[in-house]
Amino acid sequence: MKKLLVLTLVMGVASLATAGLSIGYEDGKVVASSNEDLLGGLDNAIGTIGASPILPLTLRNVDVPNTAATIIDYSEYAASYGYTDLTAIVWANGGEDVTVPSPAGFWFSFALPGLQIVPEGQHSVQVDLTNGNIEVLQSMYLGVPEPATMALLGLGGLFLARRKK
Repeated sequence: MKKLLVLTLVMGVASLATAGLSIGYEDGKVVASSNEDLLGGLDNAIGTIGASPILPLTLRNVDVPNTAATIIDYSEYAASYGYTDLTAIVWANGGEDVTVPSPAGFWFSFALPGLQIVPEGQHSVQVDLTNGNIEVLQSMYLGVPEPATMALLGLGGLFLARRKK
């Protein structure tokens, strides 16, 4: 019984680690989505270091009655937080807590074309997802592919095309 209790506790903590909002990069856009239903709406901010402004945002259609998204532009305060641009996204129900869960999936996105995910230290743009207190929850590093890498990829493609003939 004790082992079962410990296993249940470990599984519960592990599921909390993967819960909630996360950011990714798809088709030249930074996309925020959740892997589970979220209760209480959102109170998050998205910030970039070394990138152009992130507005306009593409927002999901909120499927919780009487809720609306508020976009707060913190660009004038961004530097004090260490960001080039900083925007808060809040879904609320007239200042009251949202008590109906909103289904998992897409929440919002914005365009940063021509980049790819790179390791930290090789990036030219950093994107942070923060909570309402501007504490970083997740960071993503984006950069422009090096010209030498692109040349090698092109040569490899030519070699493979020639080899197939």
